Amino acid sequence: MGDDVREAVILIQRFVPDEYFTEADQLRKRELLTRRTKLTKAESVELEKLLDVELEVTVARTDWLAAP
Repeated sequence: MGDDVREAVILIQRFVPDEYFTEADQLRKRELLTRRTKLTKAESVELEKLLDVELEVTVARTDWLAAP
C-alpha cells in the first residue's frame, strides 16, 4: 500500500445469507461452481451474474458498515 495509506479497514465476509445475497443465491452459486467445467453457456452466464451480484453486495455491505 505504500506510505500514502495510513489507515485501512479489513472486513471478513462470513458468507451467510442476508438481505443482499440470499440462501438460494448462495446455494445456486455453489452448485454451479461445483460443475464449473461442465456448464452450459446459459449456466456460465448465470454463474457470472451471481458472482457479479456477490461482488456488488459486498460493496453495499461495506458502504453500510462504513456509514457514519
